[in-house]
Amino acid sequence: MKNGLIQEAQNLFDKMPQKNVVTWNTMIRGYFLNGFFSKAIAMFQETPERDIFTCNIVISGLMHGHDVQGARQVFEGMVCRDVVTWNAMIGGYFINGILDKGLKIFEEMPVKDVISWNLVIEGLVKCGKLDLVEEYFKRMSYRDVASWTVMISGFAKAGRMADACKYFEEMPVKDVRAWNVILEGYIGIECVDLAESIFHEMPGKDLDSWKLLINGLVRCRRLVNALGYFMKMPTKCCKTLNSILLGLIRNGHVKEGHAFLEKQPYNNVVSWTNVVVGYFGIGEVRSAVKVFESMPIRDVTMWNVMICGLGETNFGEEGSKFFIRMKESGFHPDEATFTSILTICSNLPSLDLGNQIHAEVVKSGLNHFTAISNALVTMYERCGNMHSALLEFVSMQRHDVISWNSIICGFAHHGNAEKAL
Repeated sequence: MKNGLIQEAQNLFDKMPQKNVVTWNTMIRGYFLNGFFSKAIAMFQETPERDIFTCNIVISGLMHGHDVQGARQVFEGMVCRDVVTWNAMIGGYFINGILDKGLKIFEEMPVKDVISWNLVIEGLVKCGKLDLVEEYFKRMSYRDVASWTVMISGFAKAGRMADACKYFEEMPVKDVRAWNVILEGYIGIECVDLAESIFHEMPGKDLDSWKLLINGLVRCRRLVNALGYFMKMPTKCCKTLNSILLGLIRNGHVKEGHAFLEKQPYNNVVSWTNVVVGYFGIGEVRSAVKVFESMPIRDVTMWNVMICGLGETNFGEEGSKFFIRMKESGFHPDEATFTSILTICSNLPSLDLGNQIHAEVVKSGLNHFTAISNALVTMYERCGNMHSALLEFVSMQRHDVISWNSIICGFAHHGNAEKAL
């Protein structure tokens, strides 16, 4: 069940000569975890024996499936409840945004543990009830690391860093996650100097600490500093590398970003795609093509970038060749592919190629996408075939501003002002 092998688990269950309550509970929980709520409920109703764990699993599953009434019925039908039962109800109400009932059942709870309090604290924080959450936090007789971290995180995400720091200072034992929350909070309000100071104060850092600081420096365009920290990073990852790479490219340092990438053993298809996009952005088409041709692995997105980039830089004929190469390489065009190649057909203009692409769109079953239909309307209009443009417009399932603009401009452009109006 954990690996999603639902049918295999069911077959094994059916073959079992003897089943106990644990077996049934495992199956019910597995169906809930895999999103098969009706199957889970059916099995719950069939089970010959239920214990408190059975009901707790069902309450939690129903709440996550947004069946609050069903969970309430199971709860009210229970003869015996434990703290997990009550916690499942509290957490479920908060998950479904029913604050008042979550708080009510919390107050009715005969015995509360730290998880009960944390569920309330976290629920109120997520709903932005920061003043109310302070009241509940003060009432807690015992707080664990999670209690403090949720409070700090709530105030930090709200930009109330003074309050976040107050709770952080009061926190008796600070773990790396709490430090990271403060770090992220300062980065969120673009106080990257303070974030950097916090980073250096940290007694221990994990991968998230490094990623947060580097991403913050990139966002504030302190690219040299970001590169410096990246080189010191004990365990590097592609995600952080791509963040720096994007920072360099967006600030016009495409060649520097390319050179930086070539020196790194950590890269993926996303990294190289960013470089290609960067070269197209500064009009260096040959460099973009050269990077593409040197790539050992390509995906659909990379092909789409090439087709779109060549079309936008007035190399439509080359773009159409890449479209053919893409299919010959075994890749299936998607919504972005067809939109880009149809835009090329509009700009050339090429009605014959446009007709071929239209046939491929229909064959692929993607003709319901509004973006593709808009591109078809524009293509037919620019190629002088207003009859086909109008047919495509009328057949569209929904129209947006672009749809209307395309057909109106088409009629106006072809001297039919009355229809345009």
